[in-house]
Amino acid sequence: MSLNIANIPNYNNIEKNNILITNISIDKIENTINNILDKYNELCKYYINYNECYWSVSFNVDLDQYEEMCKTTFEIKLFKGLLNNIIIEITNEINENNYWIELCRDLKKLKLN
Repeated sequence: MSLNIANIPNYNNIEKNNILITNISIDKIENTINNILDKYNELCKYYINYNECYWSVSFNVDLDQYEEMCKTTFEIKLFKGLLNNIIIEITNEINENNYWIELCRDLKKLKLN
C-alpha cells in the first residue's frame, strides 16, 4: 500500500508543532520517511495510517513499558502546501525525550531536499 495524494489534507496551521516544507515528490516522500525511521529500528517502531497520511512512531519496547511508550509516541503528518509542495508536521512529543534527538535531526533534513 502507498500514500495517495488525494488523501493528503490541505495544511491549515492548527497546531504549533515542528513544521518542515519540502519539494520531495509524494511518490518519494513515503520511502524517504520510512528509510529514516528504518535506520532507527532498534530505537523505534512505527505504523503508517494511509487514510489520514501520518506515521505514528514510538519506542521499540516490551509490553511492560507500554505506558512509557504511549507517553513518548509522536506523529509525522503530511499536508499539501499552497505551492505544490509537501508540508511535514512532526508533533512536539519528539522534543520531549533526548533519545529522539538524532532521529529528529535526520527528519529535519527533509526540508533540504
